[in-house]
Amino acid sequence: MAAGTLEDERAGGEGASVGHSHAHGPAVPVSAHLRKVIAAVLIPFAVAVLVGLVVLWPGGVPAHPHTGAGLDQHLRSSPLDAERHLPMGVLAGLFAAIVVLVGRWRGVAALVALVISFAVLSLFILPAVLRGEDPLLVAIVGAGAIMLIALYLCHGLSARTSVAVLGTLVSLVLIGVLSLMFASWAHLTGNTSAETGLVHELYPGIEIRGLLLAGFVIGSLGVLFDVTVTQTSAVWELHQADPTMGAGKLYRTGMRIGRDHIASTVNTLVLAYAGAALPLLLLFSIAHRDVVSVATSELVAEEVARALVGSIGLVASVPVTTGLAALIAAADHPRAAAGLAGRHGHAR
Repeated sequence: MAAGTLEDERAGGEGASVGHSHAHGPAVPVSAHLRKVIAAVLIPFAVAVLVGLVVLWPGGVPAHPHTGAGLDQHLRSSPLDAERHLPMGVLAGLFAAIVVLVGRWRGVAALVALVISFAVLSLFILPAVLRGEDPLLVAIVGAGAIMLIALYLCHGLSARTSVAVLGTLVSLVLIGVLSLMFASWAHLTGNTSAETGLVHELYPGIEIRGLLLAGFVIGSLGVLFDVTVTQTSAVWELHQADPTMGAGKLYRTGMRIGRDHIASTVNTLVLAYAGAALPLLLLFSIAHRDVVSVATSELVAEEVARALVGSIGLVASVPVTTGLAALIAAADHPRAAAGLAGRHGHAR
């Protein structure tokens, strides 16, 4: 970006914050140097994701060994099953309408990002896993693509969004490492359901534990978006309200917001996994199994590990993202303060 354009945008952003202090307009742009630093991290990551997509692209769902009517019988609806096209279509339409009504153009962008995310899942992640590629590697590449597309599409190509991307990336790496470590240590195989066994029978080349780890990464992605974007926006709004606020104060104030976010989101994540496993928990309760034996059985331990690893990544994303946002947002604060003082002087 040219220097004149950058200064014009900076002046426009500051003017908006002074003239309309109640509005949540675009934040003051960061310096060209910091933009280069952010680009130096994100461009190689984006290139790596693109290369991963090209190298691992499956080109469709591969054929599987012949298993007779077993698969059809497993997937076929029960004779007593109901026709659900209309109610499910109405529900999907209601969801889209509310998102657009409340979110307006941001809501439209979110729906487009959702469609693209499902496209990456169905056209890349699932077929690549079925072709025998490392599920964890495929999940990381796919999650990276979803992250870049969804965040920049919904929130714009800006330093603020880039900070959220960096915070999400660091947390995903942590989740991947912890998943690999604890799945091995706790001897989690991932082969705990009839569906998993059937998939392995159809595609013997799939590494089942890798599939479990891939689920850890994909399952945590959406919640991370929420936390990193919220924390980055909070820090940017604080800086816009007081451009003289230093990085330390921005971090401390942002963390007060982040701790409230942690308290609510961790419960959301754990309860979401508990809700999905509720029938299984009921069976253990009927069998009068104690809490420890239930939690350490592989069926439940997988969900417990998924919830805890995801929650650790979620909690870690708050200080990481808040710290990055505070450093970058505060980097130009002397210049911003001088600009505000200058305009106040001219006004007098």
